Amino acid sequence: MAQADAGAPQSRYSDHFLETPPAEGPIGFKLEVPPIHPVLVATTLQGFGPDHAQSMRDFANTHAMLALLRDGRLPEHSPSALPGEWMTQPEWEALLEASLRRADGRHWYSLLHIGVMRMERGDELGAEAAWHEANARTPSAWAYRNLAALERRRGNAEFAREYYATAWDLAAGGGAPPAALAQEYLQLLCATGEFARAHAVYEQLPASQRARDRIRILRGRIALALGDLDEAERALQHEYADIREGETELTDIWFELRARRLAAETGRPLDAALRAEAESRYPPPPAIDFRMNNSPEKA
Repeated sequence: MAQADAGAPQSRYSDHFLETPPAEGPIGFKLEVPPIHPVLVATTLQGFGPDHAQSMRDFANTHAMLALLRDGRLPEHSPSALPGEWMTQPEWEALLEASLRRADGRHWYSLLHIGVMRMERGDELGAEAAWHEANARTPSAWAYRNLAALERRRGNAEFAREYYATAWDLAAGGGAPPAALAQEYLQLLCATGEFARAHAVYEQLPASQRARDRIRILRGRIALALGDLDEAERALQHEYADIREGETELTDIWFELRARRLAAETGRPLDAALRAEAESRYPPPPAIDFRMNNSPEKA
């Protein structure tokens, strides 16, 4: 049964630009948001499968910024809910900065958003301060995730790992963490060589997230690093849909897997010479080979 009174407003207007201009100035105008119908959204959204399903689950958060425009403050959300859409234009930032000066407008959710706005215009320190204050008021996976991404951008893997771990624990405490957070956290753990921890995180994921292409690939990397060659082999047998031309993650797994099997079969050390031999002897199947320069004479 449809719940027309739930979620995003189906039609909403604002008198902001009617009421704020001076009476002797140019004529104002009414800003109206067109109706958004779930069926139309479902048929026009990009993506498919789990990504599309997640977008439809987020439908109820659409147009949360209307309250900031009409009421002068951003409503506070539950930290366990997805944070909704992001606005980064200067006009929105000015409105939100004014909202933060109100006693009822300065809360974790408004600070989360102002941090994103500041980051968008290059104010890293301002963004960082906003996210720290947001967590001091109400800890959330989203502010900790943003701090983790900021530290990773700065090259501080240790701080990034700590923030991601906290974000993951907070998100997991509220149910299944978003697949995007799982992917980012697994990528960092693999990049820092913490494959046992990555395996533990992977084991917490629901089947729907394990089935995502990027997480399947990460599972292959984890299995290979932990010596589970059969599981790494299974990861390569999947038909991937979102690999870009030029990516080498799948072929990297393939060549390392072949080298490790060759080392086990021959008793030879797993060194550069053996890896070069494996790459020469075992070309990858076309289904996983997205390299741009993969001709035998140039390999």
